[in-house]
Amino acid sequence: MDGNTQNHQTSDGAPIDITEKFLLTAADPQDGTSEDRLTQVINAKFEAGFLKPYNYVSGYARLQRYMENK
Repeated sequence: MDGNTQNHQTSDGAPIDITEKFLLTAADPQDGTSEDRLTQVINAKFEAGFLKPYNYVSGYARLQRYMENK
């Protein structure tokens, strides 16, 4: 098993990795309000590693270089 596999299993006992879990959640979110479904998809995306926080340090450094050149 690779590092993305967690303790989730399909109905036939096959392991589900976190990428598959995200895809399943995005394709068929559970019932609830649209806000609840969006929250589920975003959480699954974050757990799968597809959602990364913005690196403000590199953004500000890039802005500073731009300002110095202009």
